[in-house]
Amino acid sequence: MLATIVAAVVLGFALPTQAGEGETTWYERIDVSGDFRARSEVFVIAEELDRHRLRYRLRLGAKTEINDHIDVGFRLATGPGANSANQTLGSGIDFDPDGVFIDRAYLSFRPHGREKPLFGDSLVVTFGKMPNPFRPKGMGPAVLMWDGDQMPEGVALSWSATPSDRWSANFDLAYYVIDENDSARDPGIFAIQLDNDYKLHDHSHFKSQVSYYALRKLNRAFFERSTGFSDGTLTGVKLNFGGNTPGLSDNHDIDLIEFHGALSWTGSEDWPLTLWGNLIYNASATGTGVSKQNLGFGVGIEAGSKSAIARLGLGYFQIEADADPSTLGDSDIFDGLTNGKGFQAFVTRRLWKHTRIGSAHA
Repeated sequence: MLATIVAAVVLGFALPTQAGEGETTWYERIDVSGDFRARSEVFVIAEELDRHRLRYRLRLGAKTEINDHIDVGFRLATGPGANSANQTLGSGIDFDPDGVFIDRAYLSFRPHGREKPLFGDSLVVTFGKMPNPFRPKGMGPAVLMWDGDQMPEGVALSWSATPSDRWSANFDLAYYVIDENDSARDPGIFAIQLDNDYKLHDHSHFKSQVSYYALRKLNRAFFERSTGFSDGTLTGVKLNFGGNTPGLSDNHDIDLIEFHGALSWTGSEDWPLTLWGNLIYNASATGTGVSKQNLGFGVGIEAGSKSAIARLGLGYFQIEADADPSTLGDSDIFDGLTNGKGFQAFVTRRLWKHTRIGSAHA
């Protein structure tokens, strides 16, 4: 016997062809954005041939205000991977065309409209494939979890408030679907996060972000993607995330705790300064060998302005084998792998309006 229950909300909308009194025309209500990035990557591999590849990333999207309660947004992007929108030149054969994918498709709902809700500044519920509210901003060039190109899929609630002139806070709650299964429970992530921004002085701020991730009903396929296994055979050079994958079994749960902090000083317009640090802890790791290998951290400094001389940065990262799943890691750190440590240096300079050049070395 098969029973099917379907619940759906269908929202139809049309942008007005003419603006009424006090209203805006349809094209004034659409915010179009996009970017193009050219990239050269060089990998120096010990005892092996070095590797060089050329890549590009193209993104084009739009967001529109349907009414005081609903916004709709979408974005198209190159790159077939979840952790990267980069398209490698020559990845196909004979100059075949590159693919374009739906990178974002979401609806945002404000129960209180454009007015401030009770005890807060904003309350927004977002559904679909959305911008990631859990990836921090202004807290280092790279983070341990959530690649910048990764757009999670599910439903999220965001609430923000300004309790005082010197303190603002934001609370996020979300459920994301990792993989939809026809015959089993869907692997997913329950996520909770609290952001704080403290104004210590007219020219100094301290930002903090604490997150908890409950990864539930993880299946064998998820662990195989995270460890480099394919049909039971190790295909990668390194075994990543191997300490809490007993038998690569189904229905496995993982609990992760993540912290980010940054102290910034803006007393100099040309040379602002930021000290940052981040940490991730896997509370579910069973361990390999004599230790759990369940911790990852990064510390660093940024100084300068992209529009003045340059923005300079230096960071040190150490990610143990079981700190987090490599499928959810930042590809700018050890190419998304765990079980590594090292420094990362970068420099960014604005050339012209909306155009910048940068370099990173790890």
